[in-house]
Amino acid sequence: MSQEPGPKDSIEVVLELLEDEPDYTMEEVLPNVQAAVDEHPRLRQVSSPCGLWEEMDVDVRKHVQWVNEPPQQATMDQNIPIRPESSQLRDALLNMPAFMDPDGRTPFWQVILSPRRLVMQIHHAGVDGIGLVVITNTLLTGASLQTSVGTMAATMGKQSSARQQGCCAKCLQVPSSMIYHTWQAPAGACCPLPESPIGKPSTVSTAEDMRHIHLGPYSLPKLKAVAKSNGVTVNSILLSSASAALRDYCATRGGDADMPMRVAVPMSFKAPDVNNPDKMKANNDFSTLIMSIPSAQDGDEAALPVIDLASWSPGVAVGAWAAQGTLSLLPVCIVKWIMRTMSNRISFVFSNVNGSAFGDTFVSVGTGSRKKVRGYAYGSLNGAIRTFMLVNSHNNDLHIGLTVDEKVVQDRIGLAKALNSRILEVCT
Repeated sequence: MSQEPGPKDSIEVVLELLEDEPDYTMEEVLPNVQAAVDEHPRLRQVSSPCGLWEEMDVDVRKHVQWVNEPPQQATMDQNIPIRPESSQLRDALLNMPAFMDPDGRTPFWQVILSPRRLVMQIHHAGVDGIGLVVITNTLLTGASLQTSVGTMAATMGKQSSARQQGCCAKCLQVPSSMIYHTWQAPAGACCPLPESPIGKPSTVSTAEDMRHIHLGPYSLPKLKAVAKSNGVTVNSILLSSASAALRDYCATRGGDADMPMRVAVPMSFKAPDVNNPDKMKANNDFSTLIMSIPSAQDGDEAALPVIDLASWSPGVAVGAWAAQGTLSLLPVCIVKWIMRTMSNRISFVFSNVNGSAFGDTFVSVGTGSRKKVRGYAYGSLNGAIRTFMLVNSHNNDLHIGLTVDEKVVQDRIGLAKALNSRILEVCT
């Protein structure tokens, strides 16, 4: 992502009150924001000209915006709500006070508070999805990093990180993946993906054109049961559904239903360790692998593409991490060129952030009030990428946050409906 200040490369998590809960108040939320600032150094830091993180004094009141947001209007599609974000929230996301600081000495984050929603927005250069999860846990209840790591270890203990599994991957996966991902930058300059209803490599997305849409909730237990019965993962089902939905959408907009497609998949190497909670501290540390999406099996456009699990295995992720680490050592001007041209090879971004580490109850550190919430999140559009699908599991619910560029993806509700149809098709 870009290191330039601005909302385009920011990510957001939304903590929305359930229907019967009373509204948020500033008195309830401010102490929790202060607790997050006290607990997580990244919320007190700015990037210095030499690239190091420098700690600053933070006045939390300058980082909190109150927005009088009207009740969200949902479009129901097969009993699943699809909700575009309000213009009031969009304006607040575009006008983070920290970005207005001409000296760049204000940490790039803010909390947007409305009667029904608490939104944490932070520049992606500061934290990744896992970092945003641990910050969110403190915003919800005032929990410390150690407490959050304990919860994550209990809920994610049976899962292995990409780094742990990578040691067992076939040796050839890592070097071949490193070569492949290194090649994507010059390939993006010479052989970008063709223009389509979801892509335009000749230009970049702008913050003003970004739009957010929330889909869900879907039943996570049902998706897990379907995945298990088919011998695949939930991510495989969702990625296949997303790829098919994008092709469905393109076909309805005059595009090629069998167009070439590549996806960028962020993968974390972090694993919760109760004996060393600092391993999970809020920072930006992940690998992004790029993989091609096959056409629908047997030429049947109604069928889902079959995703080869080996194409996004731990060994491939380690190779992508090695390529990105090596390329980052080049001069800044070349790194910026690499980031731009590499995005020419990507149709969309797919990410899954496990939200099981934070609960479903907001507890005010200041007043002790308790309120039930649902959580979901949105990613950023980097370079020429026009669609980001961020999956967020929260307890037994699964939410999808779509971020699109409305100048290219001109019917975002149509895309959301296509995605919803594909997911429900799998679950029936």
